[in-house]
Amino acid sequence: FIDEYLWFEEQVGVVVAYQVKAQGTEGHFGILRGVDMLEIFGQAGTSACTAAEIKKQNKTRDELAKNFRFVFLGVDECRFSGMAKAGETLICFGKIRTYRFRQMTLDGSLYKVPNDFDYRHFFQSFSEADFQKQKLPDVFYPLATFKHLTGRAIKIEKVI
Repeated sequence: FIDEYLWFEEQVGVVVAYQVKAQGTEGHFGILRGVDMLEIFGQAGTSACTAAEIKKQNKTRDELAKNFRFVFLGVDECRFSGMAKAGETLICFGKIRTYRFRQMTLDGSLYKVPNDFDYRHFFQSFSEADFQKQKLPDVFYPLATFKHLTGRAIKIEKVI
């Protein structure tokens, strides 16, 4: 559920983009379900945890994968206020609340953007201050908010 990373700052947050695929809406009246929106946010959070561990341990993703599995542990609250259809682009913001002992907790939002909006250009000059203020164009339509999503890098021997 992640097509591209638009912005990432360790200890601060992550912004990703995803274009809704037709197969993701099949059998669901042509819309992306709330559980799929949660999955987008969960993958953004888990990937932020992975990127932070890569930097912290000075290893590649493949090297980390030999010892760890990056997993979604839970979320405290999800609120959905809109829907998306195949072909629409979604932007996910994940604000890192805590990150320690290979565990990350995030809050975030999911937005729909018009197809004619050049979001890549917008995020080229995006700064940490913009992220903290969630300085967004008026054309970003809110779809969901998430509170306290938790992901963790778990040692493989503890998984088995």
